[in-house]
Amino acid sequence: MKHRARLVANAKTDILLIEEKDDGFYLYEFREDGFVGDTWHQTVEDAKAQATYRFGTGISAWKEVPAEFVDPVAFGRTLFKAASDQS
Repeated sequence: MKHRARLVANAKTDILLIEEKDDGFYLYEFREDGFVGDTWHQTVEDAKAQATYRFGTGISAWKEVPAEFVDPVAFGRTLFKAASDQS
């Protein structure tokens, strides 16, 4: 199962995560403190296009979640913390 994470400069969402499953791709939205919502897509390109449509250019580059992260949301939170520490 592949996961991709991205940070968002948005008041309602901090982290985007795309998860590949047997039936398609899920785009998840998270705040630092929890889950916001999700959408289903046939392809990873569709999921990325939805993210761009919803959040425009205020998002970082997609990053593959390293295999050592069992919880992909934890990886997104490490990205969020690192970005917060830099600002």
